[in-house]
Amino acid sequence: MQRFEQEKDVSYKSSKRRSRSLACLIIVSVLSFVLLVISIVFITLYALEKSKTTSVPRAQSPQQTYCGTKPCFDTARDAFKQLNQSADPCTDFYEYACGGWEDENTLEAGETSVTGFSLVREKSYNILKDALENAKKTYPDNEAVMKTVKFFNACNDTAAVEARGDDPMKKLIADMGGWSVTGNMKPLSSLNITQRIGRVSSELFIKPFIDVKVFIDPHDSNKHILQFGSGELGMVRSYYSKNSSEYQAVRDAYTTYMKKVAKYLGGGPDSDEQMMKVFEFETKLAKLENTPDESSIIETLKKELPAGVALFDLRTTLQQLSKASKMDLDKLVAFVNAVFARQGRKFKKDEKVLAYPPNYYTRIFNFYENITRTDPVVVVNYIIWTVINNFIRVLPQKYRDAKDEYVASIIGNRTRHRWKDCIDGMQQVLGMPLGLLFVDAAFDEGSKETITQMTRLIKDEFIKTVDTLPWMSDDTKVNAIEKANAIAEDIGYPSYIKNPSELASKIKGLKVEADKLLKL
Repeated sequence: MQRFEQEKDVSYKSSKRRSRSLACLIIVSVLSFVLLVISIVFITLYALEKSKTTSVPRAQSPQQTYCGTKPCFDTARDAFKQLNQSADPCTDFYEYACGGWEDENTLEAGETSVTGFSLVREKSYNILKDALENAKKTYPDNEAVMKTVKFFNACNDTAAVEARGDDPMKKLIADMGGWSVTGNMKPLSSLNITQRIGRVSSELFIKPFIDVKVFIDPHDSNKHILQFGSGELGMVRSYYSKNSSEYQAVRDAYTTYMKKVAKYLGGGPDSDEQMMKVFEFETKLAKLENTPDESSIIETLKKELPAGVALFDLRTTLQQLSKASKMDLDKLVAFVNAVFARQGRKFKKDEKVLAYPPNYYTRIFNFYENITRTDPVVVVNYIIWTVINNFIRVLPQKYRDAKDEYVASIIGNRTRHRWKDCIDGMQQVLGMPLGLLFVDAAFDEGSKETITQMTRLIKDEFIKTVDTLPWMSDDTKVNAIEKANAIAEDIGYPSYIKNPSELASKIKGLKVEADKLLKL
């Protein structure tokens, strides 16, 4: 199953809250390290390129050395294009340094920004689109690629999508237990609701209310552990709580969008009221959250500890979490088992999990217990709305228009092409066949070998340096070298995508049918 998301591009989908000052420092440090590595990569690539490329003949003075290779010319040309040399750098350095880039990359109608990342993303979209449209000629015998092409064509067939209408969505809603807003919801119990959340997560890769994923155990990197995370909302959390005319306009646009979609799907006279209750429920969820990014939690805690002190145990068990939050243990275990039903895994009450910060999960599960007793219908309506909102981009045009009107309140009137949404939606399940298309069309195989070689040289140099460190004990040196030798190199792409039979085996059970694209 895949997820169709525009929210990643426009930052109006729910996102994790950041740790504050210390987390920012960590992020800056990581970015600095990444920039250093990138610089080393480019220096290495340049050196290798220079070694095999004949320079353009040029008279040189003893004091000057010129680079005459094509990469150097291309880099110089691009650098000059960024400049506005008519501007005085002493008066307006920004205009001097960036004015040319702004002239080269003008905003389209409705766009509020263009960045280097957005330009690369657009280029990648176009590479994949061209590869998909020509794949029948270039990969006629590749089963996985042909499945991918079939999905793309079915998703992008506007006439067929309009002809099918919203029946696929209505069938999906019914299959997930129905929706009170349209008057066809099955009887409820609190355990049934918990399992429904887990099923949506497992089968549709959508995370209402709370997320559960597999993460590396911070106390033993050779093992994995379940990690809880916050669930999905229709908007970025700040839009629910901040009081300003701008944020209120976004809230108004969002609730209008919710009500309109409910009517399109057959909502009755009270559908507006029910959707407002869903919005109020989302608002409560948004205000409960204060979790930092999962990537920063462990590192932040480690940096707060004195040198030489082991990281205190962040793990808890499902039973302990149930006791602290007053959530029924059977429901909590049933939820986790439902999430991983496709993998055939069964977890017990003593299963260790990461649920940090614990006070957030105590509040969220306590809130869940109370709301499922007092108003279970609104919980189910929220679950189904989260599903609908994720798939809105593959529904008929009137649904897309309703979403675009809401999005316009955030980023302006920018047209979103269906084929891009289709490519986005394919990433979850068909990411590797798409990766093969992209690699063959745009990836320089020599770069993979160069970066692999560079990585190994850095590792070898690190190991040599360890032996020279007087402040490190012999046992610590042995452990450091052991860890360095254990580094796994994942560069570029996995080799199996080049093997048609092995690639096909990865999606062997996937059947692509035009009228069942919402649930693969």
